[in-house]
Amino acid sequence: MMEELLEQKYPAFYAPVIEACKRTYKNWLTFHNQFTKRNVTLILSLREYELATLVVRRVPYEKIAKQYSISVGRLKNILREIYGKLHVSGRDELAQYVLPTSIQ
Repeated sequence: MMEELLEQKYPAFYAPVIEACKRTYKNWLTFHNQFTKRNVTLILSLREYELATLVVRRVPYEKIAKQYSISVGRLKNILREIYGKLHVSGRDELAQYVLPTSIQ
């Protein structure tokens, strides 16, 4: 919708603005990935980091929940929070930030 409005109201600026957005997005992803890898232990609490490490190592949810005295449902909620903090969508993406490079 914003693109349509830009194209209608300011056609001369449409192409340069779209190109600048594409460059910015690409650079943002690179920055985000590098920053997150270096600072994952600052972004996540110790408990979140420990849970994330177990999850990416494919430890069953039931075992993790029992170890931390929480329900599987609570564990899944915590994982959603972790995914949100790191802007990832699943275990495989999480692994690139939590596991050392040599293990991946």
